[in-house]
Amino acid sequence: MKYAEKSDKIINIVKQIAPWDFEFIIFAKNFEEYTNTINDLTKTNPKMFRKFETSIMSEDIIFPCKEVYF
Repeated sequence: MKYAEKSDKIINIVKQIAPWDFEFIIFAKNFEEYTNTINDLTKTNPKMFRKFETSIMSEDIIFPCKEVYF
């Protein structure tokens, strides 16, 4: 977890009340940067991560607003 807290790519860690324990919000410029971040997480905490589920978002639209800018 210390890696995730210090990483400039992981902007938020959310504790879940769900089948999974945590959600990491990662901002990466490209797939290679994303993959490197995931690999670093698993190398620094090999027993913590059993399974990854990912999704890629390029834009958020929240109603009634049309767009959210970060």
